[in-house]
Amino acid sequence: MTSKMMKQLLVVLLLLAPIFDISAAATKEYIVYSVAGKAFLVEGRQETELHANVRLKPNSMIKIENESAVTVLDEKNSKMFSFTKKGTNSVKSLVDLATNKGKNLPKLYVEYLVKELANSSKKKMVHPDSYMQVSATVFRSESNEKQFVNEVFDLFTKKDQGTLSAESMMVDKQILMSTDMDVHFELVSCATGNVVTKEVAGNSACYVRVRNRTMSPLYVNVLNIDRSGNKYLVLPMYEDLTCSNLFVPADCTVSFTNEPFIFPEGQSDETFVLFASEEPVNFSVLMSPLKREGEGKMKVGVFRQFYQVK
Repeated sequence: MTSKMMKQLLVVLLLLAPIFDISAAATKEYIVYSVAGKAFLVEGRQETELHANVRLKPNSMIKIENESAVTVLDEKNSKMFSFTKKGTNSVKSLVDLATNKGKNLPKLYVEYLVKELANSSKKKMVHPDSYMQVSATVFRSESNEKQFVNEVFDLFTKKDQGTLSAESMMVDKQILMSTDMDVHFELVSCATGNVVTKEVAGNSACYVRVRNRTMSPLYVNVLNIDRSGNKYLVLPMYEDLTCSNLFVPADCTVSFTNEPFIFPEGQSDETFVLFASEEPVNFSVLMSPLKREGEGKMKVGVFRQFYQVK
């Protein structure tokens, strides 16, 4: 091949390169794994609320509101990215911003997550109260749940506490608790947007704001328990017990504004306990009496708040 032909071929390849790049970018997709707080897909003047299992292109524009987070899966490259930047931005710009923070995942695990997301989108969200008995049976054969309960039990019990149950210690202000991770939460009034004080009126509507102060993404839920031992798990899950809606990216604050709850009517003392783990667990096991089973445990973050309903 002559040098003239070589130059001509090089020119053609250089001209075609942008076309190949555009084609590759056009076919690339990201799958929404979770949305904590509020986020929207922006198409022109139309805004559609973003949710799990939505597929996005690099040039897709998404709007993320304050104290919100969007986490996506790059199925082709087996990576997970979390976005918390407030405002409207392209997916590509958000990925570029988070490139060094992307989490590598095993290919088979990504395939499993994509499959579960597709199934979950066809299922309804239910509150843990409605599947407590079923999940309590299922968890007996799940090592993650056993290890989670073991650690929760250990964090709330001490050898010198005698025969007190973990639940009794949760509601006792005098008994100190431990935690494996730096996590925090507060309750926010739906009416005013202000943080709820320790004394709150009955029938007040609130939502949970969670601060993950660790460098690892976490799965979270909040247990409400009163002095009589009545329990309520604040954040719901899909009926097949997937936990993508409970995901909080590393080192960020998210508000679960889509999951408000109401304080009970009448005077009562209410304890709220945040639980966090690095792995998805069936948090509804907290609805059953906590008992240590066998060996093994996992890292669990715990943070507690006390409220008096007037």
